[in-house]
Amino acid sequence: MDSHPTFDQHRWVTRIKETLAQELDHDRSDDGIETPVSIFSVTKSLMVTKPEVYIPQHVAIGPYHQWRAEVYEMERYKFIAARMLQEHLQGITIEGIVNHFTKLDLKIRACYDRYFDLSTETLAWMMAVDSSFLLEFLQIYGGNQMADDLTRVSLRRSQVIDYTGKSMTHNAILRDIIMLENQIPLFVLKQLMGYCKRENLNEALVMMLMGLCGSLSPFKRVGDFPHSQNEILQMGHLLELLYHVCVPKIEEIGAEDETVAKENPDSFRRVFYSMQVLISSPLSRHLRRVFTSRLLKSILKFPFKIIRTIHMPSSARNIVNEVPTFEMKQATQNDIESNPNPTVRPLLEEIMIPSVSQLSTAGIRLSATEGDIGSIKFDNISGTIHLPRITFDENTEVVLRNLVAFEATSASRAQIFTRYAKLMNGIIDTEEDVKLLRENGIVINHLKSDQEVADRWNGMTRSLFLTKVAHLDKVIEEVNEYYSTRWRVIFGKLLKKYVYRSWPFLTLIAANLFLALTSLQAFCSVYDCGGIQVNNIGGVMNSTLV
Repeated sequence: MDSHPTFDQHRWVTRIKETLAQELDHDRSDDGIETPVSIFSVTKSLMVTKPEVYIPQHVAIGPYHQWRAEVYEMERYKFIAARMLQEHLQGITIEGIVNHFTKLDLKIRACYDRYFDLSTETLAWMMAVDSSFLLEFLQIYGGNQMADDLTRVSLRRSQVIDYTGKSMTHNAILRDIIMLENQIPLFVLKQLMGYCKRENLNEALVMMLMGLCGSLSPFKRVGDFPHSQNEILQMGHLLELLYHVCVPKIEEIGAEDETVAKENPDSFRRVFYSMQVLISSPLSRHLRRVFTSRLLKSILKFPFKIIRTIHMPSSARNIVNEVPTFEMKQATQNDIESNPNPTVRPLLEEIMIPSVSQLSTAGIRLSATEGDIGSIKFDNISGTIHLPRITFDENTEVVLRNLVAFEATSASRAQIFTRYAKLMNGIIDTEEDVKLLRENGIVINHLKSDQEVADRWNGMTRSLFLTKVAHLDKVIEEVNEYYSTRWRVIFGKLLKKYVYRSWPFLTLIAANLFLALTSLQAFCSVYDCGGIQVNNIGGVMNSTLV
């Protein structure tokens, strides 16, 4: 204990006794299912890249960052919110709610993956005050039925509780309350809402929650949210709810990949569909790639075959013979993810896909969809990549990074959002890439410049690892394969191999020729060249027969 002089042994023992004395049922939810851990700490590999997007800067919600000096200023607003809540409580006071939360102590603690040395009473007061502040903040997104409450917000709180959502303080708080380490269990909000004087409490809470997610979601999903009201209220916290708004269920991905033959049973369309399948099949693409590569290879190698027939020194002949033999290597995802040591996971940066500028140059089109990640697909017939429309504003980077961090907390969860983030990271390299995405309606940029969007995307997924998502991996593979069969791409690769790499040899020939003609001119200026006259006209060597 000498290394921990502030350790309170008596409090530690008391805490153990209190924990063991509580009934086991307190650690279970109402339906008898154990409370899962849902509020995690951000991994160190992510935290070191950009800690300000994971650590709250203005308001602390929950126990992880409650005692940081930077968030003290907002404590008074939280206390005011708790006091204002008492006007809406029905037959109970804040102290009564705190007493109720003390009975849920173990259930609340079970939601967090980190141990925090707080007494039961302290944690209960923290939940009551923080949830009061959240409920007041969420009123902004509750629709017309919350308008009466909003009109009573005092001027000194108007920057925090901003109905328009445009004040800098409001957006800063919005970023803080969606961070992974700044969450409280959603059932705490539900419990507090249950004591308010309001009809249809669950419906009102769901409306506020979905209004918040709609404001924060970078994707604008078409149609209603696929989860029911009960499913929404069973979510662990706000960030988890936002995650399910942005990321479709695994079984939903690829559900739209129905064949044209099933949708169009008539024989003509079945034949047309069969022709499409034949044209876009891997065998057909392989034959086209082999034919075009061999044709261009023969054309570009023809001059070098002629040069090899000319008598030249052995050193120069060796240079010509070292011209590499063309062999088309397809940059597929299987090539990238192959690893001789399966226990070592490759870094996420190793994903390979052409940038937007390269895709556009090769003739591949870009098309925006109104859906979510599940709407990503590639059309081999038209050569079009379909990507969801994403809005990029001052809140988007924090949202995206924390969604990636939340997804990384579960080893069993498919890393769909991480894969999408890396796909966008792969196709965006420069300002020009963002400009092309913006012009095609895929990126709606509310930042100062396209370069700022490119910089934020490029640093989005550092220190993460590759994961496999069948739907997105298929799109990446199809794009790479289609891109590698384009005439412009094949010609560019051949030009680089057979022309650009031949410049040293061509330079050697030109230098030797210049040296030989210079020597011949010097020799003929002294001696009679036997009927050969060498002139230097305009700096160019000319030899003519007299």
